[in-house]
Amino acid sequence: MLQTGKIIKEFTSKSGKQITIRYPRWEDLDGMLKNINALARENTFIAVSEEKTKEEEMDFLCDTLKKMEKNDEVFLVVESEGKLVGSTGVTRETAHARSRHVGDIGIVVLKEFRGDGIGQEMLLTILEQAKNVLNLTLVQLTVFGVNDVAKSLYSKLGFIHAGTIPGALLYKEQFIDHDMMYKKL
Repeated sequence: MLQTGKIIKEFTSKSGKQITIRYPRWEDLDGMLKNINALARENTFIAVSEEKTKEEEMDFLCDTLKKMEKNDEVFLVVESEGKLVGSTGVTRETAHARSRHVGDIGIVVLKEFRGDGIGQEMLLTILEQAKNVLNLTLVQLTVFGVNDVAKSLYSKLGFIHAGTIPGALLYKEQFIDHDMMYKKL
């Protein structure tokens, strides 16, 4: 049974910030909207390139909570001093019965909270949730080919490069590579 707002992990970042990783709740909607729009404006390494409306983010949160209830997704929000600073999730592959053991991972961290060990703790936590809550045996993710910091972190945590689609992403008016990585749990 989904426990909205349940705290999964608390830790101190490298710079001394108190960080909480937990399940989302409806009260997170405005913070989630603020974060995704800040990331879209930054034009960072995420698929979202345009700001979202409150209705779109409400649909996203509703869909996420439904998938969590069905045990097809784990989504975590990350906060510091009451402010949402990132999120991560793993979604079970549900299109075919033969791939229900596989999950897709996503992660975002606000710019001012990067490089502080938060992303690594987020990934370690979502990997635990993928294995222990969703009972997945394999996770995969995609990463912008030019995002060396993320690729380095993923490799450090045991992800293996599976392939590259050259020029698959349009980023800052240039076609760049899209890399795929996976990890057995």
